[in-house]
Amino acid sequence: MCEIFIALKNLLSQRYPQESLIATFEKRFARLIGVKYAIAMPTARIGLAVFLDTVELEKGDEVIMSSYNYHVVAALFKYKRLKPIFVDIDAKTWNMDPDLIEAKITPRTKMVLATHLYGRICDMDRLTFLCQKHNILLIEDAAHACGTEYKNRRAGSFGDLACFSFGTGKALVTLEGAILATNNERIASNLRSRLEADNVAKKRVILQKLMKPLIETISTKRVIFPFFVYPILYLMNCLGSKFIEEFTEDKYVLEEGRVTRGSLAFTRFQAALGIEQLKRLEDLNNKRIFWGMALNRLLSGIEQIQLPLINGGKEHINLYYGIVTQEAQALRKYLLSRGVDTKMGSMRACSALDFLGSEDLCPIAERISPNVIELPCYPSLTLKEVYYLANLIRRFYQKERLEPCEDRDDVRS
Repeated sequence: MCEIFIALKNLLSQRYPQESLIATFEKRFARLIGVKYAIAMPTARIGLAVFLDTVELEKGDEVIMSSYNYHVVAALFKYKRLKPIFVDIDAKTWNMDPDLIEAKITPRTKMVLATHLYGRICDMDRLTFLCQKHNILLIEDAAHACGTEYKNRRAGSFGDLACFSFGTGKALVTLEGAILATNNERIASNLRSRLEADNVAKKRVILQKLMKPLIETISTKRVIFPFFVYPILYLMNCLGSKFIEEFTEDKYVLEEGRVTRGSLAFTRFQAALGIEQLKRLEDLNNKRIFWGMALNRLLSGIEQIQLPLINGGKEHINLYYGIVTQEAQALRKYLLSRGVDTKMGSMRACSALDFLGSEDLCPIAERISPNVIELPCYPSLTLKEVYYLANLIRRFYQKERLEPCEDRDDVRS
C-alpha cells in the first residue's frame, strides 16, 4: 500500500517528466532483466496477442508449451488459429520436461513457450539449444518469475521474447500491466509500432485498476478479515456452500483468447508504482524464498503431500507455494475453518481440457492438476503465522506438532 501513495505523490509532484515516466520504468526494468528493450503493455495477454500479430504465422502453425499451464494462454493461441502442442511436465519441478520436447517438433513448429511455473525457471540451456538447433522462436512466460535467475542470468533474458505480468499477487505489482522484454531490435520496433496504433489511454483506467486491489487489500487486513470477512466465509462453508469454488473457478472457454486492446494502455501511474516496486523486488523475493524453505522443513515427513522443490537459490523465487495432495478439497476446508485461506492451483492440465481439443497425452500434469493447493507464502508473513499454518496441516495428517523456534535461520535448516 505504501508504494501506491508514494507513486501518487511522485506523479502529482511531477518528480519525473510526464512523457518520460513510462520510458523510465521500461529502461530500469530492462536493466534489471539484462535486455536491451522493454515495452510496457496493458496486460500480458494483450502483449502476447500484439506480438503474435507482428509475426508471420499461418493457420495451423504449432506452438509447443507445457501442459500444466494457465489455460487462457493456450486459448489465445487457439483463438489466433495456431495449434498448441502440449508437453508433459517433470514430476519434481512441474516445468515442461525438456526430454520430451524434441519429439514434438515438426516442420510446422514456429515457437516454444517456456513457462517458469510458480517462480521456478526452466532448464534454459536445453531449451535455448533446441530452439537454435531447429530455428524456432523461444518465448519465455515469466509472469511468475520476475527476478528469478538461471546461472547468473535473469529469467526473461534468454528467449527471443519474454512476457512479464504485474497483476496483484505477482512479484512486481503495478495493478495490472505487463512488459514484453527482448534483445531483438526488429521485434521491439514492431511491438511499439503496433502498440501505438492500437492503444488509447482513458482517464478512468487508473480508477478501475485501483479499486479491485484496494478492496482486496482492505478486506484482508487483520483488523477487518477476522471480524467481517472470515465469519461469512466460515458460515458459508458450514452450510456446504460452494461459493468460494464457484467464485474463483477458471472458466474454460475459447473466447478467453479474444483480446480487446483499443481502450486500455499502460498508465503513468502504473509506471510510477513500478519504479517504486523495483526498489524492493530483491528483498521481497528473498523473503518468499525464505518462507518457502521454512514451510518445506516444517511440512517434511508428511507422506500424503508432495512439497515443491526449493533449495534456497534464486532459480526459484517461490512466488506461489503449491503442494500436491489427494485430500486437496478436505484440507482446504479444514484450513479455512481455522482462519487460513488457500487457493486451488490456478494452473490446469490444458491437454485434458475439451475446449482445446488436444490429443497430447500428459499423464503427470493431468495427475497433479486437480490436487494442487497454493498455501500462503507471501513476504509479510511472520514466523508465528508460518508455524500456525504448518501445525494445522500436520494436525490434519495426524503428525506431531512442532514447537515454534525463535531463530529464523533454524526454521529453514
